[in-house]
Amino acid sequence: MDFRCLPTLIEQRWASLNAHYSKTPSFSTAFPALELKVEPGDAQEQGQARRFGNLHSHALSGVERRHEQQPQSTKLLGLSVPVFWTVVIGLVILLAGAIGGGIGGGLAASQHASQASSSSSFSISGSNISPTTIATSQSDSASPPLTMTSPTTTTSTQSTAFGPSPAPSDNCPSVNGTNYTPLDASGNTMSVKINPGGPTKVQSFVRICNRNYPAGAPYGNPDTLDIMKLYLPTLEACIDACATYNIVYQANRPQRPGGAQDEADMGLCRSVAIAKAEGGYCYLKNATGKDNTFGEPEKCSVGVLLL
Repeated sequence: MDFRCLPTLIEQRWASLNAHYSKTPSFSTAFPALELKVEPGDAQEQGQARRFGNLHSHALSGVERRHEQQPQSTKLLGLSVPVFWTVVIGLVILLAGAIGGGIGGGLAASQHASQASSSSSFSISGSNISPTTIATSQSDSASPPLTMTSPTTTTSTQSTAFGPSPAPSDNCPSVNGTNYTPLDASGNTMSVKINPGGPTKVQSFVRICNRNYPAGAPYGNPDTLDIMKLYLPTLEACIDACATYNIVYQANRPQRPGGAQDEADMGLCRSVAIAKAEGGYCYLKNATGKDNTFGEPEKCSVGVLLL
């Protein structure tokens, strides 16, 4: 064998190893046919063999060293690292999209239901519109009833809780014993007849403090009646109500059976009394009577018709 050609062959094989080193486990495997046969006694060929042996040892160590430095391939769950993480990221994106879609769909459905419920009831100028169902039955019993829905307008009202009315006032004792002449809405005096045959007189009342005429026999006044009771803020307003009542009563008197011949005319309002207490009333009475203030004279005052 000619050893002068060996360096060229080794360089060619070395270049081939650099390109395909990962597929070649060792130098000896790559060069199975290269075996150095040196005949003894040939000094030149022995020197070339030694040089080739050094080159062979160098090439072998370089190939094995590069083969050892080649990193081992890493796999996760049977997949390469890039493929594994690509799959993981894709699953995360799909999961996030599914969750977001579910949440968005739920919110949209809730908003739609809220709008549908709010549109069923609405208000116009403080009035509530509520549906009223009208069922009409047909003559054929086999047919289902026809149901019609029509809006019914209901005006809303605001209820406010009030406490007892303030106690009526009378300006006593300064008005005690003084006269008061009530006027109608036009500012005119109000006149009545004592009886059908009597004269017409202007109604005037005397105000008396610390006095009361309770109605009924238990209080010593069997002929005294409370015509009505109502809340009015002052003694003078109570007297105005009494005089107005008399005008209306006298206009209706001829229409009552025997009213035209009733000379006593016990239906007129002849006195008033107020209870000066919280929630107290004005009482219109058909007569005076026995005084009884129930031990609290400061809470009572009256007005008596002068005719």
